Amino acid sequence: MRWLISFSSWKKVGVLLGFNFTIQAIILFIIYPAISPSTSPLDIQVALTPASVDTFLASIGESGRRLYYINESIVDMLFLLVYACTYVLLLIELFKSTGLAASRLVYLALLPFTIALADMIENFHILISLDLYPIQSEAVIHILFLANMAKHGLTVISLVVVLVLILRVLALKCQFRGVHNG
Repeated sequence: MRWLISFSSWKKVGVLLGFNFTIQAIILFIIYPAISPSTSPLDIQVALTPASVDTFLASIGESGRRLYYINESIVDMLFLLVYACTYVLLLIELFKSTGLAASRLVYLALLPFTIALADMIENFHILISLDLYPIQSEAVIHILFLANMAKHGLTVISLVVVLVLILRVLALKCQFRGVHNG
């Protein structure tokens, strides 16, 4: 953890955020509409069921399934690595800014790595579902459901941590201004 804290900087966060948003824009505005202009991909859906997986895979057709396979196996795997690194460094910088980098709370900065792991498991099971289509495996769909729920749940927790840290930074800045202006 010490290495991450010393490695982290706002400049690195900014560069990674730019790269993160670029990949995300390509996925959201180019790849996903090419897969299906009217249906949300499995990655975005929450609480996947055998019916929702089957409906989505049937609705996108053979060419959509091929493109979705490429997205899940290459583009989204790159994206999950980039966003995990981006948000780990962002959280570390926020912990530094609040003076909490030396506390055990700083380990919350590792949450994006757990999100990436859940996302990777989700992607692998989407790939398996694509390979097996039109046949479904209950075990694959069950693991896909669990990974999907873990990814979305951990994302909410991470966003709450980011929001709390931003509010703490703002409170500290207001307190600092009050001391120096008073």
